[in-house]
Amino acid sequence: MSYKILRYTNNDPLSNSWRYKFTLKIYRDCQGSGANFDSSPGTFAANATIYRLDQRNIPVKTIIFPLPSVVKINPNPGNDCLKVPPNVCVEEGIYELETDLPIIDAAYVISYQRCCRNISISNIVDPALTGATFSVEISSAAQKAKLDSPEFLNFPPVVLCAGQSFDFDQSVTSISGDSLVYSLANPTTGGGPDNNNAKSANGVAPDPDLPPPYNEVQYVGPIFTSTKPLGLNSILTIHPNTGLIQGKPALTGQFVLGIEVKRYRNGILYHTLRRDFQINVGNCDAKVKVNLPLTNVIGTSESIFQNCGETKVTFKNDSQDTSAITSYNWIFTGATPTQVFTSNQRNATIDFLTPGTYNGKLVLNPTGTCKDSLSFKVVIPQKVKAEIQVKGDSCVALPLDITYKGLVKPTFIRWDWERFSATSNGLKGWVVGTDTFPIVTRSGSYTIQLLVVGEGNCRDSTIVKVPYYPIPGFANIDVTPSDACLGTPIKFSTNPDISKEELSVKWDFGDGKTSNSLPATHTYTKEGLYKVSIILITGNGVCSKKIDLTNELNIRVAPTASFSYSPKEDLSLKQLVTFTSNSGNQLKHLWKNGDKRIDSTLNFSFALPDTGFVPISLQVTDILTGCSDIISQEIYVKPQVRIYIPNAFSPNFDGINDEFIASGDLEILKDYKMQLFSRWGNPVFISTDPRVGWDGSLTNASKGAPADTYIYMISYTDNKGEKQYFSGTVLLMR
Repeated sequence: MSYKILRYTNNDPLSNSWRYKFTLKIYRDCQGSGANFDSSPGTFAANATIYRLDQRNIPVKTIIFPLPSVVKINPNPGNDCLKVPPNVCVEEGIYELETDLPIIDAAYVISYQRCCRNISISNIVDPALTGATFSVEISSAAQKAKLDSPEFLNFPPVVLCAGQSFDFDQSVTSISGDSLVYSLANPTTGGGPDNNNAKSANGVAPDPDLPPPYNEVQYVGPIFTSTKPLGLNSILTIHPNTGLIQGKPALTGQFVLGIEVKRYRNGILYHTLRRDFQINVGNCDAKVKVNLPLTNVIGTSESIFQNCGETKVTFKNDSQDTSAITSYNWIFTGATPTQVFTSNQRNATIDFLTPGTYNGKLVLNPTGTCKDSLSFKVVIPQKVKAEIQVKGDSCVALPLDITYKGLVKPTFIRWDWERFSATSNGLKGWVVGTDTFPIVTRSGSYTIQLLVVGEGNCRDSTIVKVPYYPIPGFANIDVTPSDACLGTPIKFSTNPDISKEELSVKWDFGDGKTSNSLPATHTYTKEGLYKVSIILITGNGVCSKKIDLTNELNIRVAPTASFSYSPKEDLSLKQLVTFTSNSGNQLKHLWKNGDKRIDSTLNFSFALPDTGFVPISLQVTDILTGCSDIISQEIYVKPQVRIYIPNAFSPNFDGINDEFIASGDLEILKDYKMQLFSRWGNPVFISTDPRVGWDGSLTNASKGAPADTYIYMISYTDNKGEKQYFSGTVLLMR
């Protein structure tokens, strides 16, 4: 709060009175859920109270500010190179009022009080119950010298960035010859949380505002103090002569702090001015930041950009914010002093001429205030090329010589081969880590693909077609799955795969069953060990070859899932039910309620989560074989009976509450009976149908029952077969 002395009252020097203009500036967090700009709740006016310090318990007058002018403040983090965090919103409300006060030999104090502060404030105790006092003192010396109070020149800091340095100018207006002393101060309290008596001393907006002196807020010690309002580990200073606030906050959150400035002239204190405000500290991003598509080297702090075999490189630059970046400086150096490459373009294109490793650096705004840089390495390995050489006669039953013939020695080789024909979907195989393709012993026409990987994971691939029709052969038989369960279909195939073109096969599964398919699928009906073999026949049947499965095939029995639960009858919502597995304790258990996993032990207790049919399933798995089984049951939970009985009705035929009748889950009740009696015990109504209530009439009477209190008794049998009784009173109103 500040003031200006405009003129003598009525422009009359003999009035011994000044015309003042008071300005009250209040800031609110418009992102939070606090009050609007107001004094007492529901109004937009602000009342302030004027006291004389020599008669401080007697208000001179109460002034009512008109509605404020409200503007949103552009948050400034005190560092032009940082972006303000999202969801920061602060509004300034400016109240202005003119009034007259006599010139006296004592000081005036004008105070505005309001509760409360944001509950999210971190550094003071009970912020949601702690208010604030905004005041200004007009000393006797200032009155006689017609001296206006100082005014802060800039907004208080609204938002700061955690871990980032900042500076804010919080200086005030001054006159040549004045001496100003700035310091951090403890904010004062005012008002209280009493919404019912808003204008009382403990109300949210006391009217009149309380006289000085004012209590100070209590900081959450020892982490926060008035001189360390952002925390002990945060840096915060104010220059005592200039009012420049500097620092570096360490914590995020919302914090309250105060600033005090004293104004002296010729050694006399004329003014003491305070500012009390909230600071939001968040995590900010830099406005200018290098962002390149680099790869981090695991275990090191290095970042690299790799271009496989191509010496001409274009660097895609995703650095932000482009509006804040005015210049780019790329520089690359090689192994010799002459290998220096530069660019000032956003996306630099550099021809390094030869493969190798180069040191790179990008500097954003090298001569500007907001800058960023990043050093990295550019790696251009020797180009690796996939080339295949085929030697041999594809019509003779001798291995073909298929090799890699590239000039650069690769670090990794993979061969993929695939055969296509009009009657086959194709067979695939691959081998890794050799310069030579695996020996081909199966007839057919092959598509061979070679993948080679060189330094820096640079790679190349090629495809060739190779015809080959010798008598086929293979290493062994593949069984999928290898550890099979009884009743599970098993796939039998050759490894490597062989083509069935011009070839007939016969599988012997060891249980008396055979197949001529390739691959073949078979399901065993009995557990046990089985010897499996395949016979290959080519040409006119002269050549044949039998291959046995290396080990006997072991067919295991799958477990049987079974469980019971207790109790089984009359289950209700949230009732604890014990589930017991009957499947065997050597198995792995998985219990589920629908899709939700609920337990993995043999036995457990479970509170039924709903009424109706509750699905419970148990899956058991043999840990050694992997064989499993699952069983599901639906547990019936009876619905709960809810019944509601009114305590009054008015049978005036207006269609509203004309009948005394129970409501709720009435359709599942049995043996229902409702009786009503007068206060003297005389029966007035009876019903055995829950849909029929009492309309206030009397049997054998010309008019309805009088307005009075009546006694009711209701009984029924619930869905559990238990007899229930209710009694009470109901008021009949006319």
